[in-house]
Amino acid sequence: MLEMVRVRSIDVIATTSSPIQARVAQPYAELKRRVEAAGLMNKRPGYYVLMLATNAILFGGTLWLLTLVQSVWATALVAAALGVVSGQLGFQLHDSGHRQMFPSRRLNTVVGIATGNGLLGMSHGWWVDKHNRHHGNPNHVDLDPDIDIGVIAYSEEQAVAKRGFARWVVRHQAGLFFVLIFGLAWTMHVK
Repeated sequence: MLEMVRVRSIDVIATTSSPIQARVAQPYAELKRRVEAAGLMNKRPGYYVLMLATNAILFGGTLWLLTLVQSVWATALVAAALGVVSGQLGFQLHDSGHRQMFPSRRLNTVVGIATGNGLLGMSHGWWVDKHNRHHGNPNHVDLDPDIDIGVIAYSEEQAVAKRGFARWVVRHQAGLFFVLIFGLAWTMHVK
């Protein structure tokens, strides 16, 4: 079944290999048209300039506070705040990697490299490549690099293949989620 779909104001003939895909393609095309018509996909550089300044102040401020605090507990609190700021920097890396911040591709890349390579210790180029592969095949067990995390199972086949301690972890992965998420950075580093 062939169907005419409008993508970025260009008529394209989309091939669909099943009636289910055809039923999904048309509503998605309509949703995309409405989202774009509402301006929800427009870049908002003013917002991102404010966000970049806020993140820079928060990042610098928490690092500065780490030099001032004397007690272990105060250091732990500031470190927790730095963790939250690092999460915000991760969102900053994400949006720059999608080139969503500014009209200039170069400026998005500069922000991404400064954020990823400079502040988070993560290669911007590596992350963009990995994230684009994720978007190309979201949640596909064999093709999505974001669900190839070793100890966690995303399918029954992955769960059955686990042995020993990994199998125990899989049986309890819902309850262990917050413990396991701390290992995510390590698995990204190893891969």
